[in-house]
Amino acid sequence: MSTIVPVANVVFDTNGYREHVTGLSHDEVVRRFRALAVQERELGIRTMASPVAVYELGAHLAEPEDAAYEICKQALTAAWEHCREQDSFEMRLLADPDALLCRACFDALPDYLQQQGIVVPAICHLAATGTEGTQRELFRRLRKLVTDEEQAFVSDMWNFVKVHKPAATDWAALRDDPAVRGDLLRWLRSPQIDHDMAMLLVNKCASMLGRNVDQLNERARFLVAGFATPLRLVKTILERIVMSGCDMTSKNRANFLWDYHLCFQVGHSVDGGPLLLVTGDGAISGAASASGVGHRVMRLSDYVDAVQRGRVAVLEN
Repeated sequence: MSTIVPVANVVFDTNGYREHVTGLSHDEVVRRFRALAVQERELGIRTMASPVAVYELGAHLAEPEDAAYEICKQALTAAWEHCREQDSFEMRLLADPDALLCRACFDALPDYLQQQGIVVPAICHLAATGTEGTQRELFRRLRKLVTDEEQAFVSDMWNFVKVHKPAATDWAALRDDPAVRGDLLRWLRSPQIDHDMAMLLVNKCASMLGRNVDQLNERARFLVAGFATPLRLVKTILERIVMSGCDMTSKNRANFLWDYHLCFQVGHSVDGGPLLLVTGDGAISGAASASGVGHRVMRLSDYVDAVQRGRVAVLEN
């Protein structure tokens, strides 16, 4: 049986969903995204949910007192209506960055991926049906997962720094030394950075899969060739970290983390169709433009306008 190649694979980030549900009731969110999904299917567009976006939104449902509780609940409802298979409890999910890298490096997938295919739809369905309160502990575990991910991201970024500055002791030392930050920026803009970053990513994948690393340089070169665009975007994020004064406080590191993850969702194709990210995040749009893939990122208003007008050509680049 032949596979139908989608005109485009479309992924909304958290801002894309939150912006499109602001001020709407639950019923209005359902109607809006069901109508949008119908229009997208008619145009041959396949929507996919990003586990990264779902986790980021779901973490706010750990406690009803969370200031972003209601809008994140509505955004998850939107994701459910937007990305689930018709008349099904399954959702179309985009592989997360670690899964993409593990497959590229070792042709294997991390164990958590099967569980992710169950948990992500469950999070969205609970929010959409207003039953999230019956599974509060699930959302509390999710919040802890997100917090742990943020801390792991800080460690990953520190490992990148240590490759170039083995004597570095902490972020504060970098923040307070403009000369060291300048040296880091020169390294980030050098030809060597791609290979250095790729070797660290290969080692990370090996650790996730419980494997010993062989042919490290060859695997790193393969990543550099196959993930050139995401790596360029990651470098842009790293430059932002350094230029902002290496501020890795909780608020800033969270923003950097999700931008970092979304970098690996830009510039790729899925089943022959281009992957398009819909976001209101100016930093991501800027990083994508700087990396030559700005056409693969659209603002929500531009995307909705293209769909409503049937302007498929805008999405096929």
